[in-house]
Amino acid sequence: MSFNTFLIHSNGRTILVDEAADKGYLVAHTHAPFPGLGHVRRDGASYRWVPAPYVDDAKRK
Repeated sequence: MSFNTFLIHSNGRTILVDEAADKGYLVAHTHAPFPGLGHVRRDGASYRWVPAPYVDDAKRK
């Protein structure tokens, strides 16, 4: 997923995405597929969404 269009429209969000990419923040993304958590990574002049791994390790009786 590329964030180029998203970033062009909102400079305030650009700063937040820059910081998330630079500092490796875990981000909750409401419009991403489950689990909706991941990281933003720089990809050239744009960004890439990297979903967090999800493991269903709950024990069932």
